[in-house]
Amino acid sequence: MHLHARLFFCVDGACPDVRVKFVFMPVFGLNNGVIPIIAFNYGAQQRRRMIETVKRSTVYASCVMILGMVIFQLFPGPLLKIFKATDTMMSVGVPALRIISLSFCLAGACIALGGCFQALGKSVYSLVVSFIRQLVLLIPVAFVLAQIGHSMGNDNLVWWCYPIAEVASLFVTLAFFRRLYRTLIAKIPEHGTNSGGEESLLG
Repeated sequence: MHLHARLFFCVDGACPDVRVKFVFMPVFGLNNGVIPIIAFNYGAQQRRRMIETVKRSTVYASCVMILGMVIFQLFPGPLLKIFKATDTMMSVGVPALRIISLSFCLAGACIALGGCFQALGKSVYSLVVSFIRQLVLLIPVAFVLAQIGHSMGNDNLVWWCYPIAEVASLFVTLAFFRRLYRTLIAKIPEHGTNSGGEESLLG
């Protein structure tokens, strides 16, 4: 196997580990906590509290992801050293992490809204978004960019497949959320069917 191909697979294997362990895991935890809150308030017919929860979770998730993006931009080398990266791997991995991390700020909103889909029984929306991101866009775009980058002598061009796929998945996620809002959320009473009802988990 060609040296560049081996390096690509090594870096592409290390990057998801770095992303998940240091950035995505806190957002997934936040998402798991938000899902029952949205579901509870959906059952209580409290639209205002549902929307407030979605807004807060999206903002918090985006803030965590932006912080992760800043860390990846500033300290890609030390992060790769955790995986005992060689100097050759560092030369490929440092620009790769910096380019890939540009997608983080968009991924926060996708994850938060994906939690809303799951809470309201529309998990298929999250499945479709993941399918589009990983198979329909990420792999084909990576292949095309790799070919273009090889012809231009720019091996780092392939890593832009991550931001491109994330931008597209964000548009799909927003389209699904708009549909979900029109068909389901907008029909729920703003303050519930009983204004004196129980307090939600938000307090």
